[in-house]
Amino acid sequence: MMKSILPLITMLVWGHSLIAQEAGSVDEELEECLEIAGTTSEMIDCQIQAAEAWDKELNKYYKLYLSKLNEEGKAVLKEAQREWIVYRDKEYRLIDSHYLSQLQGTMWHPVAAGEKMEIVKARALKLKGYYEDLETD
Repeated sequence: MMKSILPLITMLVWGHSLIAQEAGSVDEELEECLEIAGTTSEMIDCQIQAAEAWDKELNKYYKLYLSKLNEEGKAVLKEAQREWIVYRDKEYRLIDSHYLSQLQGTMWHPVAAGEKMEIVKARALKLKGYYEDLETD
């Protein structure tokens, strides 16, 4: 039974990841990890590792972007980032409520982990884009 569900779980998890704007090494590592994951728990671990890698990218581009801004811009970015963290935490609670409380089955656990990763990834890519806009000027 579990082997017949694993392809479905993989499709659900990976399908959410394909929405991303940019395929990079984090996405490639996630894809490789998911390909060899044999259990739901391993799939969740793949998503968590990818989220941690995207969080590092987010912090990297936050610092790089911050270093390019004037004082007003720095204040605006810091405030926006604090508000984004509030948004992220609330969205995580919604994801947990939706996928882990409202829907039945362990197959939703890796989907929830993937949705959380996508939130961090989107912010990392947004900050990277802002930074690169200033680099091309």
